[in-house]
Amino acid sequence: MPPVPEIVVLCGELLLAGRFVVMALVGVLAAASVWAWRRGAPGPRLAAWVLVPAFAWGLYAAWQQRAVFDDAYISFRYVANLVNGEGLVFNPGEYVEGYSNPLWVFLVALGHVATGLEIPLVAVALDLAVYLALGAVAYGVSRGLSGDRPGWLPLAPAVIVAERAVAAFATTGMETLLGALLALGAMGALVRPTPRRAGLAGLLLALGIVHRLDHAVFWCAGLAAVAVATVSVSPRERLVWLGSFVAPTALVVAHLAWKLAYYGDVLPNTFYAKASDGFAAERGFVYLWTFVFGSLGFVAIPLFVAWLWEGARDARSRVPAVYAGLSAGAWLLYLLYVGGDFMYARFCLPVFPIVVVGAGAAVWRMAADGRQLVAAGLLASMAGGVTILPPGPRKWGQIEENRAYPLEGLFPVVVDHASYWEGTFFKQVFTDRGIDVYLSSCCVGMLTYYSEQRMLDTHGLTDAETAHLPRGRIAIAGHEKSLPVPEVRARGVQIGRWHNRDPLPFRPVTRVRFPGQPAHIRRVYAVVTWDPALMARIREEVPEVDITDFPTWLDGYIAELPQRRPAEVEADLEFLRPFYFDHVEDPARLAPIEARAGRAAREP
Repeated sequence: MPPVPEIVVLCGELLLAGRFVVMALVGVLAAASVWAWRRGAPGPRLAAWVLVPAFAWGLYAAWQQRAVFDDAYISFRYVANLVNGEGLVFNPGEYVEGYSNPLWVFLVALGHVATGLEIPLVAVALDLAVYLALGAVAYGVSRGLSGDRPGWLPLAPAVIVAERAVAAFATTGMETLLGALLALGAMGALVRPTPRRAGLAGLLLALGIVHRLDHAVFWCAGLAAVAVATVSVSPRERLVWLGSFVAPTALVVAHLAWKLAYYGDVLPNTFYAKASDGFAAERGFVYLWTFVFGSLGFVAIPLFVAWLWEGARDARSRVPAVYAGLSAGAWLLYLLYVGGDFMYARFCLPVFPIVVVGAGAAVWRMAADGRQLVAAGLLASMAGGVTILPPGPRKWGQIEENRAYPLEGLFPVVVDHASYWEGTFFKQVFTDRGIDVYLSSCCVGMLTYYSEQRMLDTHGLTDAETAHLPRGRIAIAGHEKSLPVPEVRARGVQIGRWHNRDPLPFRPVTRVRFPGQPAHIRRVYAVVTWDPALMARIREEVPEVDITDFPTWLDGYIAELPQRRPAEVEADLEFLRPFYFDHVEDPARLAPIEARAGRAAREP
């Protein structure tokens, strides 16, 4: 079955399996609340009656889904190197912008320096604070758009904070909710626009661009909205309005100038690593519809469109409606262009609060009759969404990473994932003993942060050479580029993680084993290039790591040369050179192998 029909069918099955009953109950409860409000129920008390359970449910959902993602640890590595005096780099001495969230990196670094708390813990605390702020800002914007009409209830902010995908990102260490907060805050500033409020919107949206460059979409929408707000003012006043909005972009210009001077590029390395070859509409469409049905957003979208239509004819709502409509439309095109992401909901959340708040405004602009009660019930029935992605491997190219990186401890932060355990293990056996190893891996965040070792990212997020390679097969969105093994060897990597890519006869020899650590080391590591001094030190000082003494093994290989076919030896030499002989001066062992291999060219 094609992905989109399968998504629709699965959503229908989930609704019929019990979620429909919950939706109906919540909807009836919301409609009854609106009706009771009209009958004279105390306003603040009823508003609290709606919001407090929503926040309580959202925080419960956040705790149940608590996790810290591996991608977040890439930012943490930059923060750690920055505060340790190494600069804003992933590997000391390598000036590559392997993060795409500068504002978030700065805030996490500031929080770490100010509190002394562990960097991942600071990021989790910031995520929770942003989650609460998002609900508060949604309340303010929703109330402003309602015009204080009778019967208003904070249903839109309740739906936002109760959405399980929003709650899921409240502990991840990721920057996602901060971007949503800045975009929604700018919408609130434009509800009753003045030059000062236009300046506030411009500041929030400029910070959004510093936060993530792709949030320039929201800045352009804000500029268009401010232009609409100044249609009826004098040219001089229009300059004041537009100047107030544009002035904060000096922050963006200064930031880009610093990046050009520091990294040699204004675009992050992740842009090149994840760049698609064109308009990835099919993949982006599936990504979008997965979230639309998982969040039950198909309920809010018609209400949002209705509000945009009415806002175009209403002077009070026109400016925020222009901003919201252009933001949603442009972000949709951007999502289709990049093809979404492998993380469920991540690229949809920046615009989700704008759509829901707009849908809520449509409800309260309706006449106070049965239609409004039905619309209020429908909007409220979205609360919580459904778990549309099954557990296990990726589905439709996506995964809920909260299941992959569960947060098991806070003091210290403990993430129950192989990368966490492997990283802490390598710190214990290598870093703490003063042994420097050049490692390579994909998914490098936790492994590098906890091991504190130099790391080559074979997917190129933090490596410029890999990021500029041609795009490979589409396995994981944004991770289609991979550095070939010969290139990894040419870079001088000593130990790497991959799945048995060496020629079959050499796999048992190159494999790194970890006696006594079966629960921690869950993946295959191998010696990539033989460094005699390093390998001798590991064999002598690190009993927890078992590495075959390759020169001794090579002696046995040479002793068996007369029994080996020359063509076989010639093929073996293609591996032995980059693995051993290109890094070790050992002519005594090389000569007999070359002599035997040379016979292959002379034999018919």
